[in-house]
Amino acid sequence: MVPAMERRLHLDHLGFLARDLPAAARALQRLGFAPAPPSLHRERSAGADEPRKTGTANQCLMFRRGYVEVLGIVDREHYSGWITGALQRYEGMHVVGFGCDEIDRLLASLAAQGHQPLVRKLTRAVEIGGEELPVSFTILFHSDAEFPEGRFVTMQHHSREVLWHPSLLDHPNGAQALCGVTLVVDDVDEFAARVVDWTGATVARVAKRAVRIDLPGGFIDAMHATQGRNIYGDALPASPSQIVGMTIAVASIAATARLLDEQNVNFRRLDDGLLVPASQCVGAFIHFVPEG
Repeated sequence: MVPAMERRLHLDHLGFLARDLPAAARALQRLGFAPAPPSLHRERSAGADEPRKTGTANQCLMFRRGYVEVLGIVDREHYSGWITGALQRYEGMHVVGFGCDEIDRLLASLAAQGHQPLVRKLTRAVEIGGEELPVSFTILFHSDAEFPEGRFVTMQHHSREVLWHPSLLDHPNGAQALCGVTLVVDDVDEFAARVVDWTGATVARVAKRAVRIDLPGGFIDAMHATQGRNIYGDALPASPSQIVGMTIAVASIAATARLLDEQNVNFRRLDDGLLVPASQCVGAFIHFVPEG
């Protein structure tokens, strides 16, 4: 792992992998989210006149802070990347995205130290008001050796004004912000050390076998599997995922609960919010908490 140098990364987004993208979008709509329209990915390669289709597409839940991506393969004949193997293991949450405001500077620092990470420059179009507007981003893919718990990435958005367009930010369930992500890991301290080494984050111990890693834009909760079962019980995914859930802030817990009741969603009321089990989502639990 490369030392944190002079950087402080933020929690940017989380990503689900879905075998059936439209079905996953419908499951999220039932929970009161308003997914953005499907968007095809394209990659710009050096020397190419036009970006090529990658065979993947996503639908995003855009919040006033952060977002959640639901990613799927839409052209299986031509796609042969990492998503194929990941979906063979399980459908659910695979991606944790760190945000970087100066990724070219970060990449230059890594190169100066002899590191050559996998970096891709991707584009896609976001449909707003019937018009498709381009967005682009640069993504550094971390290796399995760095973060074996899932697909961790560090990225910079180059079209924030389009991606976070006001028309994409309203959700019937009142979702306002991505607050955090929860993982179950074998060695809590070792995992936290890797995250801190890369991001420059701070760590607070919240229990003997659990820590909270604080980043600008949100937290990462890491706990041993026994701690996870004690806290979340049958809300945990049945899959072998180590990225097990997310925390979303909503404008009104009461209003969100009413919507979930109307949709016949099974959920649990907690002292600090609502817990929707992974079985009701796309393979990861949702902890709804009040905004602020």
